[in-house]
Amino acid sequence: LGAAKDKRLSENMMEISRIVDVPGSTDKFVYTVDKNGEEKEYRMNEKRILSEKFSVGDRVAEEKEGYLVTLESK
Repeated sequence: LGAAKDKRLSENMMEISRIVDVPGSTDKFVYTVDKNGEEKEYRMNEKRILSEKFSVGDRVAEEKEGYLVTLESK
């Protein structure tokens, strides 16, 4: 089961292209680019970004609708 999940996540790998503050909020927009060059936007709480240690250039995947997981160990 774990190998199948890992394979699915690696097939859906994206790279964080930028992280932008949401005006008037502690949330941030995390922008990712997939292997086809398409950009997606995710709105996340700043605490989650810090706990996951997301930064520009990180490889991530969408585990659930709108929920990013890192594919790198830090």
